[in-house]
Amino acid sequence: MRNISVFLVILLLGASHVLFAQNGVVKGRVTDKDTHQPLRGASILVDSLSRGVVTNDRGEFILPNIPNGKHLLSISYTGYTSQMYSITGEKMFPFVNIELKTSVSELTEVVITGTGTPHYLKSAPVQTEVFSQKALDSFGAGSVESLLAGLSSSFTFSSNAMGTFMRLNGLGNEYILVLLNGRRLYGDVGSQNDLSRIDPATIERVEIVKGASSSLYGSDAIAGVVNIITKRSSSPFVASNVTRIGSYGEWLQSNTVGVSKGKLQLTTTFNRKQQDGWQNSRFEIDRKGTPSNPSDDVLVPTFTLTKNPTTSISIKQGISHQATARLSVNADADLSYRKVSPPIRAKGYQFLYHNQSYAVGAKYLLKGNGHVTVDATYDRFRYLYQYDMKYNVNQINSKGEAQFITYYPGDRSLNNDQQKMTVNGRLVYRPNTVHSVVAGVEGEMEWMEAPFRLKEGTVNGYMAAVYVQDEVAFSSKLVATVGGRMLHHSEFGQKFTPKISLMYRMGDFNLRGTYASGFKTPTLKELNYRYEREDMGAYRLYLGNPKLKPQTSNYYSAAVEYNAKVVVASVTAYSNCLNDMIEYRAIATSREDAERGVEETKQYGNIANARILGVDALLNLKMGKHWLLGGGYSYTDGVNLTESCRLKGSALHSVNVKCLWQTAWSKYKLNVGLFGDALTRQYGDALSENYYDRQAADGYMLWRVNTVHGFTLSRRLKAEAACGVENILDYKEDKPYGSSYGTTTPGRTYYLSLTLRFAN
Repeated sequence: MRNISVFLVILLLGASHVLFAQNGVVKGRVTDKDTHQPLRGASILVDSLSRGVVTNDRGEFILPNIPNGKHLLSISYTGYTSQMYSITGEKMFPFVNIELKTSVSELTEVVITGTGTPHYLKSAPVQTEVFSQKALDSFGAGSVESLLAGLSSSFTFSSNAMGTFMRLNGLGNEYILVLLNGRRLYGDVGSQNDLSRIDPATIERVEIVKGASSSLYGSDAIAGVVNIITKRSSSPFVASNVTRIGSYGEWLQSNTVGVSKGKLQLTTTFNRKQQDGWQNSRFEIDRKGTPSNPSDDVLVPTFTLTKNPTTSISIKQGISHQATARLSVNADADLSYRKVSPPIRAKGYQFLYHNQSYAVGAKYLLKGNGHVTVDATYDRFRYLYQYDMKYNVNQINSKGEAQFITYYPGDRSLNNDQQKMTVNGRLVYRPNTVHSVVAGVEGEMEWMEAPFRLKEGTVNGYMAAVYVQDEVAFSSKLVATVGGRMLHHSEFGQKFTPKISLMYRMGDFNLRGTYASGFKTPTLKELNYRYEREDMGAYRLYLGNPKLKPQTSNYYSAAVEYNAKVVVASVTAYSNCLNDMIEYRAIATSREDAERGVEETKQYGNIANARILGVDALLNLKMGKHWLLGGGYSYTDGVNLTESCRLKGSALHSVNVKCLWQTAWSKYKLNVGLFGDALTRQYGDALSENYYDRQAADGYMLWRVNTVHGFTLSRRLKAEAACGVENILDYKEDKPYGSSYGTTTPGRTYYLSLTLRFAN
């Protein structure tokens, strides 16, 4: 392991030792071929340098420090057919005028997540699903969860008082790696990523790679990778405001200010979101007898809400600087705060979530076709209670001793404090037209403090890895992506995870095949947890398990894609075979714990064998100039083979559909969209002693309509108004609290939003 790390360090340093060349400047403008209107945010990529810029509000761009000689520019913009443009020059390159034609699909979108290198979506070596800016605007989502569930049939969501729980092709959030601009999203709420930290108004696009991606991204990427990419601008000055109001006190304020001067770019974002709670049922299940005897359950009036009032605030600051012709540096800070406020009569305390993230990085362009990037990230996530009333708690500390604590109004108690430091180094190099190599090193150290939720008050662990990947173009039709990662973990030793993807082009068809090995180490919480609480009328104990084994998987998929002018379709069949999946299991309560009043004990354990068989199908039809019809279907058959039962939370069938109508005049654009989302019942936990866990969540169908009105008020000022109705048919589940819900919607809701953008 040490020899490999030393070798890669030498490789990176050696590749960085290159000479500077003479450089010039490329300037240009990108417009709509039919209307001749400038296209803001179009992407211009210099293929030979693996870097690029986006156009400003006048459709203009500047590419500084371009070496003399011949280069190929890739110009792309969502909803338009991309172009390749060749330039040749010495110091002064010719002015570039690009006119793009509207496209019937999003296949010309440039994606990076699947391989770590830029590719057009239609020819990406690793199958990737994209939600572009056009799709996001048409949907008008108020949350990331709503966006993913509404636009992809592969995602399902369920909620409780703490947060929203995500699943991708039958596997939960703990198996899904969520990236924000290519960096891991850290911090959890009940073992789930806190997606509320991400403001939908700031998202430019979402890239999804399904199936195991551990070879490139490491642990957690067993179900897939979701990369959420935020907006950027190269205008000298830009300011935007998004205001959204809706039913149940929904109020969103999102503000962004960006400044670009010379080689320096600054972007500041502030957003605040709040929403009142609601109650779908006035009753909850109260357990009067033993947890294993559901006949003793009764319904009692409750003050508990289906969804609690929530307030979220975040501040983000980004800085980038082009230090030299080849070296650029950047720094980011992200502070977010979320408060969930159950009624005092239901809880007596509020949930607080504090997130901090700081990152620094650098990118160095090699003289040849490639670059080196280095970055370091520090993340901290804290989960606390804030008490609204006098509260007596009998807690067990890390030594197993009972402590009687009294909290008073305004007091706070720490549940857990997680911290992580990550360092990455990556080399991207194209030695010729056949190979494109990605190689890197990665190190990670994590600490966790939880005075009353761990067997020990503080625990830690570390991981180090090296990886390499090669995209091999055997011909213009056949491309293979082969990669592997060697990982060393402080608790579990070494593990190698390979991946190979093949793509064969036949006219408008792409044939794909993938094999990938996945690997996920148990979290510090899963290894060391010790927490007890009163839950649904019973006093329960939750335990970690230091004997847990790492989870592994073998993922196989085969896909057929058809990309034509009016039809875009794909069908993907896959098998995900998992070993040693980690789940809570009901175990016998010890005599000592039973004497203290513990009625049920759960402990993390390994499920020896599980498998998921599935099919994903996508279809988009361009009906004339103004209409677009589309949708997706997912079949997910998840089975725990060890106990011969369904995997918890999986649903056999999921469908979404969309119907879009759009038109545009010189200074006004109109977009109307109708969206449907349907899901069959989600299976409960067949192994649990809990009656309410065994119940399956009901299936549902939800419809929503969204209209978007775009106005060009002046050359510098643009406005966009949106209004819509969610859950048009007014469906809601009114089962007692404690039941399994398929959706926690309160019924039909309404919203309005206004976006103002000024750019100079």
